[in-house]
Parts: sequence; structure tokens; C-alpha cells
Amino acid sequence: MTKENNNQIILNDDVALKKFNQNDLFKQEWYIHGKTLIYIKNFMKLSIDLNYSIQEVERIIPEYLLKDLDDVFIGSFEELKRKNQDILYKDGALYISNEYQTTSESLIYCFLLGIGYSTWFSFQDELLSDGFLQKEFLSKRISVSNLLKFQIDHDILKLDKVLDLDYYHRLESIISHMKEAFKKDKLILEALKDLYITNFGIYSLMNYYIDGYIEFLYNKDKDRIQKLCPILYNKIYNLFFSSYGKNFKGAKLNANKNKYIIK
Repeated sequence: MTKENNNQIILNDDVALKKFNQNDLFKQEWYIHGKTLIYIKNFMKLSIDLNYSIQEVERIIPEYLLKDLDDVFIGSFEELKRKNQDILYKDGALYISNEYQTTSESLIYCFLLGIGYSTWFSFQDELLSDGFLQKEFLSKRISVSNLLKFQIDHDILKLDKVLDLDYYHRLESIISHMKEAFKKDKLILEALKDLYITNFGIYSLMNYYIDGYIEFLYNKDKDRIQKLCPILYNKIYNLFFSSYGKNFKGAKLNANKNKYIIK
């Protein structure tokens, strides 16, 4: 049901149509790498093969990257509905909505994205202790502020604000200002393509990391992330090719990479 091409995992469209084990249909407790509990609070659509999805996650994600992901809960959750999100990582647990997942691919994507947020909090020392990632991120933010200074008359462009790692992420209104500027001047959007993987990476250091993590998993050609974000690339590379000796498999799925982003 799958094939491998240059260490890239490709999911076939007919995966969801394979015959289910009847016992799996009503099974509520599953595990990733025999460690991280997956609890099914509310069941998903029959088109999703959870057993297959877990196997793919285990092939893509080394066990040690799950060190602080204790539980995964799949079901209907009021907080997800209120925030209009498909997933939420919170206090060592990943919550995935069962309502919008229609294929095994989309579920695998939710797993991988949630694990990405988990690794951000679990590996802070490896990612941030030398300060290089912060410098790379802030250098790009300064470039963005220079691009925007003729479009936005706002104190967000003052240097002390630009260099505040948390400032942009706290103020949703700032994001709105930026989006308006992007609409007015298409050249800004083109310039941003030479700075960021996607515009999602602009607003916070965590977003910047998640953007790189998703690109690393899904893009067979690593040249782009290496060129745009060399420090970020090296940090993520070292997570997957660490002294644990795990072989990174990669993933090539057809899921919409922007659909499940956490604001």
C-alpha cells in the first residue's frame, strides 16, 4: 500500500480503502512506539485507517522525539471548536479533532504537526541555547520591517519592537496590519519568498521553527530550506540525525500544509 522513493514515504490514495480489522474499529487505546498513548474519545470516519496512520508516524518520527508527548486524544473538543483548529498541543498532550479528518493522510499530517509543537518545547536547549536560531530569525524580521516601513505607519516597526521575540506574536492587530500591507504591495510578498518558507514563519520564533519542521518533513528537495534558513535547517537536521542513530524517512503527503496550522 506504500512505496518508498529516495527515502520519501508516499501514501497511495487507496490506503483508506483497505480492509479493516473489525477489532480495530472499536479499539480506543493505541500507542506510538509503544509509549505515547492515543485515546479515541470519539471515533473517526471509517475512511481513516488508524493502525496504518500510526505505523507511518512511527516510520517517520524517531522515538526519542516523543520524549515529552505523553498522550494524544482524538475526538470532539470544545476548545478546538472555539479556536477553529484541528489540533492543539497543550501541557504534554496533543488534541486532534475527529470531525474534519477524512483520510489517513490528513490524520498523519495532524500527528506530525502536533509532534512538531511537542519537539519545540522538548528540545529548547538544543534549538536555542547558542542563540544562533534567534539571530537568524531576528535578522529576517529586521528585513521585513524595512520592507514594510513605507506601507505601515505604526510603532511596531521601531527597532526595540522588532527585536522583541514575543512582541509580534502577542498582538493579533499587528498581523492584520501586515496582511493589509501584503495586499497593497505584491512586491513585498515576492521579497518575503526570499526570506521565509511561508509567511506563517514571520510572526514568532516558534512559527519559524514549525514552518521549517514541516518543510523538512514534506519537501524532498532540502535545498530551499538550507538556502533560506541555514541555521534552522541545521537545528532540525540535528534533531533527526542525532547521536541516537535513527534513519530519517521523510514524508510526502498530499495534505494541505496550511490547513492545520495553530495560530
